[in-house]
Amino acid sequence: MTLLLGMKRAAVSIIFWLGILQAGIAQKSIVELFKSDRALADSYFRKGEFQNAIKLYERASKSGDTYLMLARAYFQLKEYRKCLDAYERFSRSGEKIEKKDYLNSAEANMVLKNYEEARANYQKVLESEKLNDWVQKKIWRISNMNYLYEDSIHFATRLLSINTTDAEWGCVPFEDGILFISNRPSVKPMKRIDATTLQSFYEIYHAREKPDTLMDGWSKLYVKPNLYKANHIAGNAATFSLYSSNSKMVFAASSASKDINGMQLLGLYFAELQQGKWTLSIEFVHNNMAWSTTDPSIDEKGKTLYFSSDRPGGYGGKDLYRSEWINNHWTAPTNLGEAINTPMDEVFPHLQNGTLYFSSNGHTGMGGLDIYKIEMNKSASDEPVNLGYPMNSTYDDFAITFTDAKSTHGFLSSNRKRGGMDDDLYEFDMDLQTYPFTITGVIKQMDHSWSDSSAMRVLRKARILLVDNIRNVTVESTKSDSEGAFSLSIPYFSKYAIHVVDPDGIENVAVFEIPRQRKKSTIHEIVMIKDIFQTISK
Repeated sequence: MTLLLGMKRAAVSIIFWLGILQAGIAQKSIVELFKSDRALADSYFRKGEFQNAIKLYERASKSGDTYLMLARAYFQLKEYRKCLDAYERFSRSGEKIEKKDYLNSAEANMVLKNYEEARANYQKVLESEKLNDWVQKKIWRISNMNYLYEDSIHFATRLLSINTTDAEWGCVPFEDGILFISNRPSVKPMKRIDATTLQSFYEIYHAREKPDTLMDGWSKLYVKPNLYKANHIAGNAATFSLYSSNSKMVFAASSASKDINGMQLLGLYFAELQQGKWTLSIEFVHNNMAWSTTDPSIDEKGKTLYFSSDRPGGYGGKDLYRSEWINNHWTAPTNLGEAINTPMDEVFPHLQNGTLYFSSNGHTGMGGLDIYKIEMNKSASDEPVNLGYPMNSTYDDFAITFTDAKSTHGFLSSNRKRGGMDDDLYEFDMDLQTYPFTITGVIKQMDHSWSDSSAMRVLRKARILLVDNIRNVTVESTKSDSEGAFSLSIPYFSKYAIHVVDPDGIENVAVFEIPRQRKKSTIHEIVMIKDIFQTISK
């Protein structure tokens, strides 16, 4: 009886486990279960699921071709050291190395600052393509890397405090703070995973600015970010661009449809802010499930749209395109041409005051994606200018935006801190004043404020003191000459006052503000009046 009962329980258990097995088979195709690790890894690779592909390539029997696919997968995930190690193992097999793999190796070595190895990889391409001007420019840059550091003293970048060990990028100013993209884990009950990286979906976050009187506009602080009310984005969020006084948006997101390899590619969509909620309006008419359309940048009036796409007919990789809103429809996309586009990737366009900023790993740069600019109203043959260090690094630098009309302050994204997929947000200042620098001028004197300029006379032999108001110290002193002329050396950035002591011992004070950006003229005219003391810049 006991034995029989045990047999019944065993039978029930077998049926139970068979049920689980059948349920598992129902969730996975029969074909997939019986595929070899290598075949299944190739399938994952074609779908862009590189993490899954790598796990199976590592488990599969190692052949030269397996190492080649491992190297390509690691390259896509920006794990460059592992990529080069796999390429090294592949090279030992004696099998032929393709052009794209020499280029991948060169790019990985550039990121890791292995410049001689990168040069050797590019030289391999030149052996079969001796007239490849694009590769020759890459080699020239390696020998002239110092040019990208020349103006570094005029730029400053600062890591924002809201970054995490997950990815943050694509920052734009918005109302009382910023909007940005992140794949940090959210508090949503259902977690959505990106098959490419096995990380959370990207979503839009909002961070309010926290005033900081000590920094006085030089660096911004933000409160803890929250998920933004962008419930119109159903898929994996990507770059977005606001226009029409921030009441409209064009954004990139993963499509609900899949291509022939089972990949959900990116497309562009439009949304409007209605009664405090974003509502999806239209899909970009030139989306196509056969290629990705992403990285939109639109003008304030919503008439000109720039974007990046790997659509057919380009110069290779992802190219930049433009479409115009004419007669209530978007015109066929126009490729921006070979002065901008290369055989590699051009992404993240941003038009600012007639200048197109974008990122590329095809133009000659420091490694990875670099940020470039080109004047759109000049000759189409002009070459883009690399912004140099520290705006660029040997890693990926991209998604530049500006907060001011003068194009001197804004945000960019970069994975320079940890490399790989950990993108971070940076604040930057461009065209900064460098120190020390000299100002010159003339001191004049009038008896009455209501007198005209003919009553002014130069103030000779006056003692002039440059006082740091923040530190309350005198940092420079001089005297005006017989013509009232003077010269002062400004040692560093601060808030200054100029104290002028005339020959009678009467002291006058003028506040002297140092601009953050460089000025063409540093000549000043200081006019002393009996009851008023003012500084006039010329």
